[in-house]
Order: sequence, then C-alpha cells, then structure tokens
Amino acid sequence: MKNNDWQQRNFPTLYLIAGNLEVREMWSSFFEKEYEIFVMKSQEIQANLEKQWPDLVLIDSAGDDANDVAICASIRHSLVVPVIILVENHRESHLLELYKAGADDCISKPASPLVVQAKLKAWARYTYSRYVTDLDALEFQGWKLEPATRELHCGTEAPLHLTILEFHLVHLLMTRANKTVYTEFLVDHLWKKNGSGDAIQLKNLVYRLRRKIEPVPESPIYLLTIAGIGYSMHISPNK
Repeated sequence: MKNNDWQQRNFPTLYLIAGNLEVREMWSSFFEKEYEIFVMKSQEIQANLEKQWPDLVLIDSAGDDANDVAICASIRHSLVVPVIILVENHRESHLLELYKAGADDCISKPASPLVVQAKLKAWARYTYSRYVTDLDALEFQGWKLEPATRELHCGTEAPLHLTILEFHLVHLLMTRANKTVYTEFLVDHLWKKNGSGDAIQLKNLVYRLRRKIEPVPESPIYLLTIAGIGYSMHISPNK
C-alpha cells in the first residue's frame, strides 16, 4: 500500500511478523485494505520500531516453540499493544507460556483468514476509540496536528507520524495546552468504548510519545508529568 493511500484513510498500523515470505505476502494482501502494514521477520522488529510504532501485532508462527515465546517476550518488552499469534502447537502448556511471555490471543493453525480478521478487529477496539478523521485539525504556537495524515508538526525536521492512540492523546492535550489534564480524564476519553485503559497504559503511551516528540525523552520539555495528578502539554511560542 502506498503511503499516501493509508495516510488518507487513517487505518490502524499492523506489524505482520512471519519467517516465510509467502505467508507474509498472503496476509499482507488479505489485510492491505484495512491496515497500514509493516511486514517483517522477527529479527527486524527493533529496526521497524525506530520507524513506526504499531497499533496491533500479528505473528504467524513457523512452529518453533521457543522462538515463539522469545518473540512475544521481546515485543511485550517494548510495546503495550495487542499481540496476536497464530500457533501450530496448541498444547495448554505452550499456550500458557505464550500468554505469560506477553501474547494477548493465541489462534490455532490452520486458521481461517476471516476468523483472524475478526480477532484483529476485536482487539483494535483496545487501541483506539474512533477514527482520527472525526477530529479537527489543530494549530497552536507553531505546532500543527493534521488528522488527514495523522501527522504532528512540532519543530522537528520532518513531521511526526503518530499511531491512532498517540494522535488522540496529543489532540486531547493540545486542546488544553499548558494546562494540567487529569489522568482519569485522559484514560476515560482514550479507552471509553471498552473500559480497558488504566493509568499504567496511559503512562506507557506517554513514554512512547515522548520518544517521538522530545529532544531528550528522559528530560521532557513538552509532555510533562504532573505528579499524582496527570499530564500537561507545554507549548510556548519559541518551541
């Protein structure tokens, strides 16, 4: 899918991980009209994280039990998004290992593409509440948030592409720029349709967003934590 195609349609971002090229191409073709797809082998995950964070992860296992567990653990270490894995070994002991390592859903192979499609749609409800195209564009003190492309212009060399959840968070904070926004308010507005969010998920979302917008993520100057209360997006004319 061409970049301008998915940007105009604002689809969720899907990491599609499989060792077999034909399998990657098959799933990519099946889902290309529904997701912005990043196709990769397991060893390419970290490199892709530097380009774009996903809203969902789908793994098609090649049957290596130990590798399946390692992949799930590696992804969960970096991401707080739904991880769905297609597995050949559906013994209870192996499934329990996968869930412990970080998988959110295990689907036995061979799997119906329609079932996998339905599973992804169901889990997508936990990553965003509504399409960003429902939101207005924002511009404040040199910062600009564009729903049509899911991009944030904030003084960086190039605009930053945001996941759907990241976009919603920035939108909520920019409409209340330089003010403290309560954690409970943000959680409710980001995950209100399914009630799955909490302060920990919000903290992880803030962590990911800081890695994109902050010059030094460990010492934020824009997205500030107000201890025990919430967060504030600090935007001034010289930033």
